[in-house]
Amino acid sequence: MREHLERLPAETEEQGWPDFMAVTPAYCELMVRSGALPAASVLAGSRHRLLALVPVNEPRKPHHYALNFSRGWALLALAEAARDEALLELAIDHIEAGLARPSWWRGDYRSVGHWVPQFALFALQRAMRQTFPQ
Repeated sequence: MREHLERLPAETEEQGWPDFMAVTPAYCELMVRSGALPAASVLAGSRHRLLALVPVNEPRKPHHYALNFSRGWALLALAEAARDEALLELAIDHIEAGLARPSWWRGDYRSVGHWVPQFALFALQRAMRQTFPQ
């Protein structure tokens, strides 16, 4: 199953991803959630790539508005599975970047208003369930 991690997009491609779904974080989260690979194995092959992600500050098209939320959603699941505080911090950074820009998700219903808030709710719901020990 480790060969699947070799199919991830190039790091430069992921950082500039112009769509709403976070490819690398979501794929890694799926591998863990499905039981295909344990979190430690997934992160051994992808953690450096995940930690290199930075929140989107200048979206290039409407689908880009939800990328911070979808990254946060997947990163939270990985952080919880691996008990990885650096991934938790990165997830929160992405979610906060999206929440700090309401104009990105309060816009026209047909372009962003019908789905960007949905990704925000998914991420916030997952964030409320974090149970990292003190």
